[in-house]
Amino acid sequence: LPISKIRHDLAGLEEGELLSGRIVNITRFGCFVDVGAERPGLVHISEISQGHTERVEDEVSVGQAVTARVLSVAAGRLSLSLKMPRADVDLSAFERLGPD
Repeated sequence: LPISKIRHDLAGLEEGELLSGRIVNITRFGCFVDVGAERPGLVHISEISQGHTERVEDEVSVGQAVTARVLSVAAGRLSLSLKMPRADVDLSAFERLGPD
């Protein structure tokens, strides 16, 4: 798969920003995602899914389209996560409702 045109400057990316990309390489410690920056970002195996990931290739595949969240940009390296933050759900309104 060809690397896409540069759409994002690494220095301009912010922690928490969501980016669309494609998985371009899988290793035993994670995968690399092309998000259109100067170089692909690393998703560590611990950041691939909410549960425990034994084997990266059981969760993702090369060429797969993903949405990745920026964890950090340091020393020209982009660290990403495929885990999406869970929104806290306030159920207190439902607790006040009766069985009617």
